[in-house]
Amino acid sequence: MLLRRRRPDLHRSFRVPLYPWIPLAGIAVCLALMASLPAGTWIRLAVWLALGIVVYAAYGFRNSALRQPRRD
Repeated sequence: MLLRRRRPDLHRSFRVPLYPWIPLAGIAVCLALMASLPAGTWIRLAVWLALGIVVYAAYGFRNSALRQPRRD
């Protein structure tokens, strides 16, 4: 929806019917489903997300091209 406003000149091979109502309805349904999840699910999401960020940061820190000595 944002890209349609910012870049209306781009070619679009697929157009959503009933724009913007279908995308807005999709957002509303997703938010309603998320709101109905139990608290335990959100806690597990936060734990797995934190673990994933730690693994990603550790891997990136160890394998960063900026950490490697320059080969001139």
